[in-house]
Amino acid sequence: MAFLKRIQYNDAPFQYIEFDASYCDSGFTRLQIYTFKGTEEGCNCGSEIQTDNCGTCDSIGETYQKKLFQWRGDYICAKRLNRYKLTDGDCPTGYTRCTPSVCIINSDYESGLCPITKIRIVANTSSQYSIYQSQAAGYSGATNSNYTIFYWREEGVEGIYTLTGSVESEPCWDLNKDPELSSSDFYYPLSKTSETCGEFGQDTDLSTSIDSYNYVQFLEDNGMTKTIDRLYNFESYKEGLNMALYTRRQITYLRSNCTDFNSYSINEVEGLVADMQSTGLFFFVMKIICAVGSSVCFLVELILLKGRFSKKLLGVSEFWMLFNTLLFISFVIEGSYVYYYYNQKEDIENYYTGLGENECFGVEQLNSDFKKIDDLFTGDVYNYQVIALLVFYWGIILLFVSVILECTQILLYITGYKKRKNKNKYGKKEQYEPFINQPYNDENRENNMYSIHNSFQGLGYYNPQHIQMQNLSRNPNYQGGEMQDYLNYNEYDPQFNQQLYQQNMKNINSGTNPNLNMESQIQQGSITPKPGKRLVNYKKTMQKSQSQNIRNQNNLGSDDDELVFED
Repeated sequence: MAFLKRIQYNDAPFQYIEFDASYCDSGFTRLQIYTFKGTEEGCNCGSEIQTDNCGTCDSIGETYQKKLFQWRGDYICAKRLNRYKLTDGDCPTGYTRCTPSVCIINSDYESGLCPITKIRIVANTSSQYSIYQSQAAGYSGATNSNYTIFYWREEGVEGIYTLTGSVESEPCWDLNKDPELSSSDFYYPLSKTSETCGEFGQDTDLSTSIDSYNYVQFLEDNGMTKTIDRLYNFESYKEGLNMALYTRRQITYLRSNCTDFNSYSINEVEGLVADMQSTGLFFFVMKIICAVGSSVCFLVELILLKGRFSKKLLGVSEFWMLFNTLLFISFVIEGSYVYYYYNQKEDIENYYTGLGENECFGVEQLNSDFKKIDDLFTGDVYNYQVIALLVFYWGIILLFVSVILECTQILLYITGYKKRKNKNKYGKKEQYEPFINQPYNDENRENNMYSIHNSFQGLGYYNPQHIQMQNLSRNPNYQGGEMQDYLNYNEYDPQFNQQLYQQNMKNINSGTNPNLNMESQIQQGSITPKPGKRLVNYKKTMQKSQSQNIRNQNNLGSDDDELVFED
């Protein structure tokens, strides 16, 4: 949109202009002269410069974009018109015409403060210096060089509203671009941008050169000496080039041909493009987050289906549905935004095309360019539309994947995959048979404890007695009666607790391994647990009792722990 910015009427023409060594005076603005585009990193291979495969070549570091403000070592400051009207017809009451497009307030006109229409910069030793000094409306000498800036105010000529630097030739209409240089002058391949004006070419109508000097010296005046030193052979590429300073006059707008010119529409174009880009990025990120979140939730649910965490599935499913709902909503909202932006784009294109067709401008090149204004959007809106479509199709793919994941989940549920979570992976007999008939002593204590663990868990009755016997087995001095304190906690099956206690007492009193072959005793009817009770999660459960010292000694846990059972 830089091309459009250069023809807008929001930038008032200059009323004063001067050199300044440091800071601009109040009411003045420091003018940007040029933008150094920067260079990519590359390789110095002696006879040539490469972008890759350095090998033994010296590396050339990257340099970055920099805005440059100094000309011949000083800043150029400008003060713009404040009280003026833009019109090619009659001036409003209290205003007097200065230029074909500008009327200024009467008091400023009487003071001779019409817009600046001509600027020249010359050396103080030049033969033109004395001539300009006698003819110019005003002038300002430079502090850091023997140069002076002169300016004129001429009626009937459009005012100057910008200064810009350009290497060797007229600037491009699009001031974000640089004129094309010959291959010997082009610092190939390290330039970050192609040095060409593009399809709209150079401004040969409104731009006028007012001064020029060596390009490398210009960069050094702007504090870029170290940057230049890092760029191999840069000076030899650019040593013969001059940086020229150009003025650009305001564009004559023929309101008699076009009565509905809206200068703010140009800002609307830039705002539209920015909104389209930010909106597209927002919805792209949103769809990525939703799709990834949906996939992660589904994978987590698959993992939970295989374990002992079925109660967690409900929360995961809720998150999964949330992500998919947000994904769908993002498609609906983005679709409405794309439709809105497309209509806005069409309206703006029609507006500017009409300006060109009605020959609203006093410069034929502009009228011609505005007739093909739809091409101007190629670099901004059109590229966004392509990106938006790619994002949209990518989102469709993500939504399709999410639907597949949902269908897979439903299929797994219908086929009974979820029920397999209750299968007991500890049910193999060989996991708890060892050490059943071995004598209980210190040597086999750890083995006994391991066997107790597997005995109870292998049968799916991971009862509190497992914890109690596991800890008590660490103390060879315990007495069987002290287990009574720990046999009252399985409120779901007290009969089983009592049977287990009696059998334990028999084994302990006889000096044999207190571990029980639970499977055989259940089968023989020695003990009879209630069916369907299974401990699926637990914390160590201890209550206060007369055996507090033994519990503390054996780290039996706190008094407020609890058990969780599931049918």
